[in-house]
Amino acid sequence: MSSSTPERTEEKQQTSSLAPLSETSTPMVFSEQEERLARRADWLWIFGILSILVMVFGLITYIKVVAIPALLAFAFAYALNPLIAAMCKVGFSRLVAVIVIFAGFLGLLLGFIFYLIPVLKEQFLKIPDSFSRAGAVIVPWLGKLETSLPEEVHGVIASLREGVDSFVNELGPALTQLVTSIASSTPGIINVLIGIALVPILSVGFLLNWNVLAHKLMGWVPVWARAQITHRFSELDEVLSGFVRGQLLVGCILTVCYAIGFGVTRIDMAILIALVAGFGNILPYVGTASGITLAGIALLLSPNTGWWQVFGVAATFMVTQALEGFFITPKIVGNRVGLPAIVVIVAVFTFGELFGFMGILLSVPVTAVLRVVLKLMLLRYREISWYAKG
Repeated sequence: MSSSTPERTEEKQQTSSLAPLSETSTPMVFSEQEERLARRADWLWIFGILSILVMVFGLITYIKVVAIPALLAFAFAYALNPLIAAMCKVGFSRLVAVIVIFAGFLGLLLGFIFYLIPVLKEQFLKIPDSFSRAGAVIVPWLGKLETSLPEEVHGVIASLREGVDSFVNELGPALTQLVTSIASSTPGIINVLIGIALVPILSVGFLLNWNVLAHKLMGWVPVWARAQITHRFSELDEVLSGFVRGQLLVGCILTVCYAIGFGVTRIDMAILIALVAGFGNILPYVGTASGITLAGIALLLSPNTGWWQVFGVAATFMVTQALEGFFITPKIVGNRVGLPAIVVIVAVFTFGELFGFMGILLSVPVTAVLRVVLKLMLLRYREISWYAKG
């Protein structure tokens, strides 16, 4: 359904890129009854979306043991559903399509794990030795710095040197105590393992019954509002699917680029740093800043670091970031979400403070949903008679 106003016509024509409304579009005339039903359907959709968000964060807050695996399973099923639907269109049954996709995904995951575990194990084993070397380098350097500075700052340097020395000496026992405490919390570990096991099971259930669930949910919607609400959900789906699938693909590409660069420069913990820098890119500046920090630490703690490695790491970040900014992200994700970087950063900190780690994971997609909702609310608000007439 459309509206008799230019804003409504343009809003109908725009795609999920959510471009600004134009005032030059040609209005289309529809009956007053159709326009009234469209407005009511939009407000019903807005109320439904906000209610779902409140329910989701309420479940995360009060019954996270069940809610978090269910949300992860739904997100996983949502990401894979287009692929399942494409296989069904070429003649596969939904059950066969789900089995094939999960078998392939499980094979890739197991292969990746079997390859990655020995590499990560080797790199993690280097961490204590790296801290020991760091202490052997930093503590004497602070001592030399203390003697070369005025007496007024000697106390500060001495305290800093003692703190570093104490940290290095107590790191091993602290890590041992941490591992022991984690191992002793059996109920917590069991809950985590059950949650991990539930994710693929629930994902299969969601995928097998996706169409049935969608049909049942749409059955709760009044008949007069179904077409308009379906249209709104289609717009929202384009925004979210473009973000979720696009960002995951961008993260994979960036991780490969970083891993190749770090592998060529032969720095320690290359794959671990590449994973952090690649997938951390979902949060603006976080992936790059974390990757630069970790790579810098790896270079400083390596006993045989050469200048060619420093330049190689710097070149890896510059080339990868240039590719990401000019080619990878614009081609894969584009402007589908349209959130400024500062908004994303504020959302990450806000949701993280309120809802913990799951809040961080949900911050960007939820903010994108709220942007779509607020845009529609503003559009409908401007159509109210007293807004225009005063």
